[in-house]
Amino acid sequence: MSQRRIRRTGSAPHRNNEYAGRRLFRDIAEVALRPIRRTTMGKTTKRTATVATAVVLTVGAGTAAFAYASGWFQGGGTASAASSTIQNVTTTVTIANDSAHRLFPGKTVDLTSSITNPNDYKVKILTVAVGPVTSIKNNSNNPNCVDGQANLSASLTAPVEINAATTTPSQTFGTLTMGQNAEPACAGSQITVTLNFTGELIP
Repeated sequence: MSQRRIRRTGSAPHRNNEYAGRRLFRDIAEVALRPIRRTTMGKTTKRTATVATAVVLTVGAGTAAFAYASGWFQGGGTASAASSTIQNVTTTVTIANDSAHRLFPGKTVDLTSSITNPNDYKVKILTVAVGPVTSIKNNSNNPNCVDGQANLSASLTAPVEINAATTTPSQTFGTLTMGQNAEPACAGSQITVTLNFTGELIP
C-alpha cells in the first residue's frame, strides 16, 4: 500500500508541473503578443490620423485665410479700356527666277524678305508652314500644281522678334523645299505659296 501511495503521490506533482508549465507558456505567449498587436494598430491608426489631419488643415488654412482677408477689406472701382486688335504679321517673298533659285524635287531655297508687324505689341515668330499653293503655267492657272502636287514644306531658321508697328529689314528667316514627290505637272510653273506663321506676344 505504501508503495502505491508513493507512486500516486509522486505522479501528481509531475502532472501539476506539466499543466502549470503549459499555462505559463500560454500566458507568456499571450502577454508577448498583446503589446505587438496594440503597438502595430496604434502606429497604423496614428499615421492615418496624421495624414488626414494634414489634408484637412491644408484646405482649412486656405479657406480661413481667404475669409479673414475678405472680411477686413472693402473697396472697388471701375475701369474702361479698349483692347488691341489682332492683325496679321505679313511678308511677301519673291524668289528669283534663275537656275540658282528655281525649284525641283529635293531643292531648297532661302526665304528672304522683310516682315511687317502691324500690331500694338512686340511679337516673336516661332514657326512657319506652307499654306495654300497656287501656280500659273503658260499664263494660265495650273490646277495640277497646287497644295499636294507641289509637295512644298517650309521651316524657320530661328525665332524672329519684331517690335510693335514695325517692318524688319530684308532678312533670311527660313527655307522652302520641294519634296521628292512633287508632280511633273509643276515643271515650268510660277508657284505662289502662302506661308503661315505661329508665334507669341512679347509683353
